[in-house]
Amino acid sequence: MWYRVVWYPVVGGDWRQILGNERNGQASADEQLPNRLPESGPKIQWSAEIGSGYAGPTVLGQQVILFHRRNDDELVTCFDKQSGKVLWETKLPADYTGGIDADIGPRCVPIIDGDDVIVYGAAGQLSRLSLADGKVVWTIPLRKQFRAEDGYFGAGSTPLVLPDRVIVNVGSRRAGIVAVNRANGEVLWEKTAHDASYSSPILISYQEQPLAVVVTRLQLVGIRPSDGTVEFEIPFGMRGPTVNAATPLLLPTNQLFLTASYGIGTLVLDMNTSPPKTILRDADLVASQYVTPLFMQGKIFAGNGREDMGNGEICCVDVEAKKILWSSNELGVSHLIGVKDRILAINTRGVVHVLQANPQKYEKLASFELPPATYRALPALAGGCLVVRNNDGAGGGKLIVVSLSGEAQ
Repeated sequence: MWYRVVWYPVVGGDWRQILGNERNGQASADEQLPNRLPESGPKIQWSAEIGSGYAGPTVLGQQVILFHRRNDDELVTCFDKQSGKVLWETKLPADYTGGIDADIGPRCVPIIDGDDVIVYGAAGQLSRLSLADGKVVWTIPLRKQFRAEDGYFGAGSTPLVLPDRVIVNVGSRRAGIVAVNRANGEVLWEKTAHDASYSSPILISYQEQPLAVVVTRLQLVGIRPSDGTVEFEIPFGMRGPTVNAATPLLLPTNQLFLTASYGIGTLVLDMNTSPPKTILRDADLVASQYVTPLFMQGKIFAGNGREDMGNGEICCVDVEAKKILWSSNELGVSHLIGVKDRILAINTRGVVHVLQANPQKYEKLASFELPPATYRALPALAGGCLVVRNNDGAGGGKLIVVSLSGEAQ
């Protein structure tokens, strides 16, 4: 049976999971960015006080789903996109006590599929909820069940949701990667002994069959969703205080592009061969701490560098030539959203630039600023609105919906 990452009809204006509908940072085909913005900048349609965490929002029609934490509860909150009214809110137990980062909220983006919302908490609690009313269908303490360690920041790899199962980068020495029955929450298979990463798995076609591509702490694993057969394991990572966090990107040439910081760099694989052939491994080309790159205009547009080192930049990469065509440190570390031939770049300080996806030069078309705060969570772009969450350093923050037309909708 063949699965796609998105097996439902993609509706223009939706942002149903991490990095958009196709898990590649691209907005839906119906989205567009304005040629110019009002001098005063786009208008905030509404904002809401929220709890802690770094999980970005998802959007389906007029429903905005946010996963956050208040006190001893991880909350899944459904907001009305137009008004900000809370349509429903569900409480789940919050057991994560913290690591290197003092924020103890969830890190994984909620996934909307069909009638379900799937969430994975900071302590590794996997839950299926009803999209209509937030009712819990099932919830399982997956990392506790398999005695997985919290690592540096807790669970941060957003699961891969398929029609009949959920693939989770658990990170236990007895169950590195796990498949869970979507209907009832029962474990279907458990494979590998790899620690988890903060990179989210993707689904590709490999040798004419579906394959989950999972970046773990030190490996790239190709695993069959149907039965857990491991097709390949390729070293990607480095021991010590390092993190794999960017999501793998499949290029139209059926090449797989991976990047990580901490001396790991870039890995490009040819997925037309078995096992995959290494085309490029370069520690100095692109080394992104956690930003997932975009493929546009035949080139890679990527974040490069580390937030904690203050050396973040945006760059354009020619994979075939194995060279950086241009780079700019104007924004620093920034999340990137592809919109036709343009890029929406949102940095950690809330500065937003509209860029032309120009392989020849860094070309800024417009810019504006969000309210002062830290913007580390992945943003969403849906129905002409930029949906972001921030953190104010006091265990909370705001969810903000900005109308890019410049008018409240």
